[in-house]
Amino acid sequence: KCETRHQPEYRKFSVDPQITSIEVLQSILIKAFDIKG
Repeated sequence: KCETRHQPEYRKFSVDPQITSIEVLQSILIKAFDIKG
């Protein structure tokens, strides 16, 4: 039951073809690498 509680938040970060574009994915990857680097 705890999983369903976190699902709405997780779905925001999940890849949704309707709201996610290649540019958005690229920006996310760039930010991720910037944080790691």
